Order: sequence, then structure tokens, then C-alpha cells
Amino acid sequence: MKRIFILLLASIMLFSLASCQKASGSLMVIEQNNDMMLKMASGNDKGKKTLHEMLNIPERMILSLSDSAGDINLNVDADIILPDTDSIPIVKVRGRNFTQEEADRIIEYFIGDAAFNDRFEAGYTYDEEKLMHWTEELSKETDPDRRKSLQRDIDKFKSAGITIPDKPHDILPASKVFEPTKYGAMQIKGYSKDGNNHKYLIISNHLAENKNMVLYTCEQRGYADIGHEGTYLSAASKCDLKKLGLETAEQLPLSISPEDAKNKAFDALRAMNISNMELFSYEEVWGEAALNGSIAKRQEHHAYRLEFVRNIGGALLTYTENNINRTLVEIDERTGKRLASSWPYERVMFIIDDTGIVEFLWESPYEIAEQVVENAKLLSFDDIKAIFSKMIFVTHAQHGEEAKLTFNIDRVQLGMMRIQDRYNPGTGLIVPVWDFFGTMTLNGNKINTGHTSHLTVNAVDGSIINRMKGY
Repeated sequence: MKRIFILLLASIMLFSLASCQKASGSLMVIEQNNDMMLKMASGNDKGKKTLHEMLNIPERMILSLSDSAGDINLNVDADIILPDTDSIPIVKVRGRNFTQEEADRIIEYFIGDAAFNDRFEAGYTYDEEKLMHWTEELSKETDPDRRKSLQRDIDKFKSAGITIPDKPHDILPASKVFEPTKYGAMQIKGYSKDGNNHKYLIISNHLAENKNMVLYTCEQRGYADIGHEGTYLSAASKCDLKKLGLETAEQLPLSISPEDAKNKAFDALRAMNISNMELFSYEEVWGEAALNGSIAKRQEHHAYRLEFVRNIGGALLTYTENNINRTLVEIDERTGKRLASSWPYERVMFIIDDTGIVEFLWESPYEIAEQVVENAKLLSFDDIKAIFSKMIFVTHAQHGEEAKLTFNIDRVQLGMMRIQDRYNPGTGLIVPVWDFFGTMTLNGNKINTGHTSHLTVNAVDGSIINRMKGY
């Protein structure tokens, strides 16, 4: 099982590759270069060809190939999905903070006139409890090495201004304006109870670390003060529910219709004035939330998960599950220093069940700095198909162990993606890309890859983009 897991990670992660484009009748590797890519994209300014004129799209993409060793097999019988527009722009974006005006609207929508408190019960903070635990453990510990380790942890917390108060904190009103935290963020955070609804809301600005986020949860049996969206499984993964102890969630009814769930999400976006967002996908999910402030330690859910993406000039950003890992940060080879904190893609997500909005997440909002190209010149679909046919084998090549990998691609999509400027943290370009979705089989075992893109190709220059790094 461990071997399969390692191989799965290797196959899903796209390694950092150089840019590829068609030249002299063959594919060649050149250095990735955004300036060159923008010059190529600007080549449509004079001719102003429409999307369909440039691409020469067939009705479907049908292809069957194997690598030379027969270890990777590729079967493509896919719908080709295009944006509903005749032209695609390229825009420059940068990360931004949530404004106080946005925060006011979010608080008004989710909390309203109900009390908004700094904690759900009198007591200590999580960090204070950790410090108390370490201090008590230190007083009893006899092993010198363990004592040194505990003392280091205690000293780190104290140097950050964390101390043990003389008595538990009382419940006080939470601030509805941004206030500084010990960790350099500006934050609004609070708890509220309205009937049986236990609500938690945090709005955090920490642009230096690219950790800007709105998170709202609403539970009936206690407070869920961390996000749980990642624990929800879709229908394709539902067979794993019993293994995860979620058989209760599987038995829960879901009376709300998909249309009503969509309407609730759209109403919320309108009320909070979150514009230029379009529904990209919705799916039935099962999961649970860990609870605080209650005898119950968890609450199961049968719900819908709705993902919204930004609309750029009529073209939507493509939602994928190839998310940037915050620990996966590029090191500058010239200086040996970290280039920047990893920058997650913008995400707007709802979990909605019969009780209403269970969870709302808005992460990494973008600010459009300028439109760089009005109507980008794109490679023909034949060029994209040729690049895909070669690079799908390169990016998923296995090393060190024998593995039989089969891809069945059933959706090919032209959409938009933000690529990061490696040397200018917090800024990037939103460019047109092709993504290839489908199922994957490893050594005869079918693996659910959901919304994972098996290859992302820049539609302008044919470069291969690593979605887990952001460029």
C-alpha cells in the first residue's frame, strides 16, 4: 500500500519542466520565459482571429498511445470544452488584502445582529494550553534531553509574547475591525450562537506570507473553528467512507436540491458583493467536522460542495485539485534564499446541506493590476495535441520501481490559470491553458483523481506548467 501511495504522488505531481514549443516540425525544449510568451500572445493583435479560427477544434479528441517501454498507456476519448468567448485576454494580477468594507459585508451576512464573541467559552487559548502543558510536563520530566527540548519550546512561545494568564479569559465581544495578531497578521475572529447554529468566522490578512483567508463555519452541535472542507469525499470516493468512520454520514438524507444549493451560494455572493465569480463545479459530498464547546466531538454531513472561479473577460479560471503546497517553495539558485512564501490559488467554496451554509472559504483574493494582452494568439489544437502526446509520458515517467500506469482522459478543457512570477513574489499572470482530466489506473488499481489535471499546457507557447508550484 505504501508503495502505491508513493507512486501515486509521483504520478500526480508534475515536476518543474522547461518550456516546450513546436519548432522546425518537432518539439524542442527551451527555457521558460514569460516575456517571450507575451510576445507570442500579442501576435494576434493585427489579425484578430477568433478562438475557433486559431484552434481548429475537432468534435472530440481521440487518441491511444503507449510509451516505448509499455509502462504508461494513454487512452483519450474526450469532450473538448471551450470558454464561451471569441477572445481570451492575459492579465497581470497580484495578491491583495480583504478590505474593511468587505469584512463588514461578510460579518453582516453571516453574523448579523447576533452577539459576536472572542471565544465560545471562558478559558485559555490553544497556545496558552500548549504552554501550560509543556510547563507541567517540564516540572515532572527527568530526562535531560527531553527537558532541553521542552525548555526550547517554552522559550520560543514566551519570546513570541505567549504567557500563562493568572486566570481563564472571560468571554468578551470580538472586534469587528482588523486588529494585529502575535504572528504579524491583521485579523477579525469571533464566535456567535443563533438558536442551534454555532458560528465561527475568521477574516485574516497576512500578505507577507500569502495567507489571506475568509473562513466561516456553522454547526448545530458545537463550534468548528478550523476548516474541514478537505475531509469531504465525493461520490467517486464514497466507498472509502466506512474506512474513515463516516458510515453515519452516508446514511444522512439530503433534501435540498442542487438548484436550491446553487441559489443559496449565489445569494450569498451577491449579498457580500463578491463579483466576477462563476460556478465551476458542484458535487455531492460526505464528511464531518470536529467540534469544540460541546459534549459532541464531531458532526457528520451529507452536503453539496460548490466551487466558484474568477471570470476573466468571459473565460473562467479552471478549478483543479492540484493545489500549491505551502511547504513547496522555490529556492533561488543564485542566492540560496527562499524566493517567497508559496501563493495558493484564489478559491471560493461552499459546503451546503439541509441546514444551510455549513462552510464558506475565500482564499487568496486577486487584484487585477492591468490587462497585458487583449486577445491572445493561441497555438492550434493540433500543436497542443502533439505536445500533450509527448509530455504526458515525460511528466509521469517512473524511476526506481516498475509500475504500470494507464490514463483514460475524458475531458480536455481550455481555461485560465494564474502563473506566478518566480522573482516578483505575490504577482503573476492569468493566462490561457489546456488541462487534461480523467481517471488513472496504477498496477490495475483504479485511482480516483477527481478534479486533478494530469497535464497543464500553456495555450500560448506550449510550456508545461507545474500547478503544484504555480508556474
